[in-house]
Amino acid sequence: MKNLALTSPGVRPVFRQQPKAGYPQLRPLYAVPSVAATVVIMAYSGLFGLWPILLFYALWLPRTFYKGRFILRLSREMIMPAALGIYSLMSVLWSQYPTITARAGLEFLSMLACTFIMARLVDGRSLRRGLIAGVVIVMAATLIDGHYGGDPFTKVYALIGLFGSKNQVGFFAEIGIYAALLSLFGGDRRAEKFLFALPALALCAACLALSRSATSAISLAAMIFAALGTVFLARLSPRRRVPVFIAGAIALLIAAGVAAYMGEQIALLHMMGKDSTLTGRTYLWAQGAAIGLKDPMLGHGFYAFWVPGEPDAERLWYHFGIYNRSGFHFHDTFIHSFVDLGIVGTLTITYLIAANCVKSYRYAIREGIDAAALLFVGLAAMFAVRAVVEVDFWGPFGIGQLLFYAIGPYLAARPPMSKQTETVR
Repeated sequence: MKNLALTSPGVRPVFRQQPKAGYPQLRPLYAVPSVAATVVIMAYSGLFGLWPILLFYALWLPRTFYKGRFILRLSREMIMPAALGIYSLMSVLWSQYPTITARAGLEFLSMLACTFIMARLVDGRSLRRGLIAGVVIVMAATLIDGHYGGDPFTKVYALIGLFGSKNQVGFFAEIGIYAALLSLFGGDRRAEKFLFALPALALCAACLALSRSATSAISLAAMIFAALGTVFLARLSPRRRVPVFIAGAIALLIAAGVAAYMGEQIALLHMMGKDSTLTGRTYLWAQGAAIGLKDPMLGHGFYAFWVPGEPDAERLWYHFGIYNRSGFHFHDTFIHSFVDLGIVGTLTITYLIAANCVKSYRYAIREGIDAAALLFVGLAAMFAVRAVVEVDFWGPFGIGQLLFYAIGPYLAARPPMSKQTETVR
């Protein structure tokens, strides 16, 4: 596969091979099905209980030692995610529901271990192919199930499938769309593009449209914009990159301010089926902030708020008409982490979001623009946008957790492109 990489700062990019990883890599024959199966398990782990999770462990934990290497050797990029996992488990000491916190904390730590193993053993091309294959299976199952339902905020009737959530359908669909676009515009063989990537793109685009998820549509646009912006900046000389980046950021802020002043922001919200309160989300955020301030340092404990019998949780479930008293959150990662783990949890997750954005961009600029680098640039941008209105990577078992906590370890496991000397014709 031909991948675009930078030979040196300020020089026009040339084609180079995918850099060899610092860890032994799984063969694509094993890596692609393993990633695809993991995506499906992450999609439906909450639906089918214990057995899919055991399969997930069986896929990755036996590879803790692989070809004579200890794959879970601690590195700088693993410290903060591991610290968050350990702190989550430690919150059992002050949690009002210690059994729930202990179980969630242990699951989160084991999920992180499997994520680190996958990040170090699976190369970029296999990861992208596995993501596409897994999302295609999930989207096909969603269409076959064909279940539609109303959103608790917007009451919009949309495709929810087995998830029971239009935003989850949109979340998987946008990941599939972006990965398929990288395959179509990357260096994959023509047959692979038309027989694999193009049908996947069409299927995921249809599911995204049927989900009517504004969050997913906006974050998909952010992914594409981040990728295009990174490619553009990579072609500039180093002394021009910072001024151009700052000028672009200022232009976006000015445009957003003008749009808000002219009323375009409200018009856009109405077009997406929302209002100025984001159809109740601002009320939920205010309630979450007030609840978090009751114990701002430590929080309620990991996974210890949305529990039947918790008075504030019961009140919010009733307010939003969620009578099964499950499957709900604060629709904001920062507030949700504040309620669960206080200021420490919020600062940690904020750092990880920013670090993923910076590291993925820096890797692409310094070490080479290829499909793998752009995959993580896009994912980092997507998570940064979705964190404001969703809770995609908090807690154990989910496609968000799998990808979010893999970004840093994945990039760190690959040596600098400048150390690679092989060129492709």
